[in-house]
Amino acid sequence: MPKAAKANQTLEEKLETLRKITATLEKGDQPLDKALAEFESGVALYRDCLSMIEDAERRVRILTGEELKPFDQTSEVEE
Repeated sequence: MPKAAKANQTLEEKLETLRKITATLEKGDQPLDKALAEFESGVALYRDCLSMIEDAERRVRILTGEELKPFDQTSEVEE
């Protein structure tokens, strides 16, 4: 996939591509050089996704004027 096309992908599209790469690697039927190239692509996609998520978190902090706190499922209000 061309680099320009990767740059225009949404987070969801990148995650789907990452899932496909993971599935391919888990099969274990590729030659080492091809598997390594797929792994490198996966690492790059992971880093892109992480960067996109971090950017979104920063924007939320700016918009709300609040510091984000980790989500704790045990502190949810039960109905």
